[in-house]
Amino acid sequence: MSFQVSGGTAIRGTIIATHGVGDSAASLADIATHFGDEFRIYLVDLLGHGHAPRLTDEQLEDPFAAVAAYFAQDLEQIITAAPGGLPVVLMGHSFGGSVAAYVAQHNPQLVDALVFEDPAILTAAQAQVYREDAANLAARMRKQGSDPAAAITELRPDYPAWSTAEYTGWAQAKALVDYRLVETGVVGTAASHMDEEDILPHLTMPTLLVTGDGADVLFDVPRLNQALSSPKVEGAIIRGASHTVRRDQPEAFFATVDAFLDRVLPHTPSTPGVSAFIREEYKLLTEALPPQDTWDIPIMRESARTRNQPYGFLPGISATEFAIKAGDVTVRQVARDELQRGEIAPELVFFSVHGGGYVGGKPEYDDVRHEALVQEFHPVVVVSPEYRLAPEHPYPAAVIDTVAALVDTVERFPDSPIITYGDSAGAGLLAQVFARLEDFAPEKSAKIRKQVNSFIAVEPCLDPAMNTASWETYAAGPAWFHRSSKISWAGYLSDSKPSFAELIPADKVLVPPTLVVVNPADPLRDEGIDWARRLIDNGVNTELHLFSGTVHGLATIPGTASWNSLLELIASFNRELA
Repeated sequence: MSFQVSGGTAIRGTIIATHGVGDSAASLADIATHFGDEFRIYLVDLLGHGHAPRLTDEQLEDPFAAVAAYFAQDLEQIITAAPGGLPVVLMGHSFGGSVAAYVAQHNPQLVDALVFEDPAILTAAQAQVYREDAANLAARMRKQGSDPAAAITELRPDYPAWSTAEYTGWAQAKALVDYRLVETGVVGTAASHMDEEDILPHLTMPTLLVTGDGADVLFDVPRLNQALSSPKVEGAIIRGASHTVRRDQPEAFFATVDAFLDRVLPHTPSTPGVSAFIREEYKLLTEALPPQDTWDIPIMRESARTRNQPYGFLPGISATEFAIKAGDVTVRQVARDELQRGEIAPELVFFSVHGGGYVGGKPEYDDVRHEALVQEFHPVVVVSPEYRLAPEHPYPAAVIDTVAALVDTVERFPDSPIITYGDSAGAGLLAQVFARLEDFAPEKSAKIRKQVNSFIAVEPCLDPAMNTASWETYAAGPAWFHRSSKISWAGYLSDSKPSFAELIPADKVLVPPTLVVVNPADPLRDEGIDWARRLIDNGVNTELHLFSGTVHGLATIPGTASWNSLLELIASFNRELA
């Protein structure tokens, strides 16, 4: 990938800008200048332009698809490298606008807003004109690239308002473009894919389309009015501007874009966790937390696998794994060896469901926590199901697997009270399990409800709406981000539309006595608090605790003050239920 990056650290979001055919990232410098104080700016060379690779023969068979696929990869890498959790804005001129539109339509989870500068989302007639003129356009660019000084001299009379930097960037790009791409005549979507009737109505994020009133604009008044019929699109015509709106009328262009961004993005600069009180024991851990790159799930899972090497249990404690009778679900059991061998029966069973945003995680990653539970509550076994993960297996696959594992646990330990325990997505999944026991285990649901003593819900991930105040305050983390959560929920729910009651049950008939624990510096904080309030009002025996100075994922690290407090709370809560 090839891009230029600039901007500060206390920022509103990330802007990723793309250029037209024959231009490059160098022609976008004023975007970095204008927005650099409030945004992290990435100016991208599209495939076949600037310092990006040239197109292969195979890619030239469908050049738009190749450029769009390459930009989609760039977008994922940039978001991974950019400050986590902040809004992402794509800006695109002409060809870059059509590429941005296409990629945003197919990857809506990555993009929060779009700004198009007379994008090459073409009608069939416009696409035909460009194809017919392709040879002439390529010849002109070759000539301009061979003599940049002469090209600038020739350009100035037609575009007198451009800055010196714009002339220089424009001319430099002509020497670096892949002329074979230009010769295809593909400068927008309709040439090989779709026209605007198929793309603009399907955009799901706020979109600004800025055009001019010059003779060469692609979106004249009738086409702009047609575009404005799309629910997410608003438009503006900059008087005295040609197809190169920003360079012709920079003040009017940036004023229009500023007003749009002020409406659709938070204006207060945000640095993850900048104002939150975090306990000293968690500060270094918070800074070292890995990125939650749910937009690239294979890499995220591999990173987790690499970090979570096999855990070395204390002598006398071990883990066993086995497949349960129903289905292909694997269960991991941690206990002292005499319980593993069946020499003594457990007095208590923890049924522990791991987190991971519904798209990651494994039971073995919680071995250190499960070992701590074994030490604290002996004689006890900890059972943890390896449920199917989204997006490969969307809702309710994980619910079905977890119910099956819970049925197996009740059958194997019929006389032992069960404490269900889940953190983050694990807590959300258990809530869903309690809502649907009668659906997926009708013959065993009564036995399960009788044997489950309590539900320990730590930093529960419950609500895909993500519209509480803490989601606004901690959209950029620490630890868990708005974008990561949005993508996870989209993959988990997929085309399913479960009811609010299925995702967040609060009926005392469904939910056992529940201990809710939330973190102060956590985007999930308020949905946990709101849920606890609903549980209380609906007659569920409920306790709610907030640990001082904790962040998402770090409140349950054995040896920390919050973990020790949690163990005491679990013990006292369940003693009162006995």
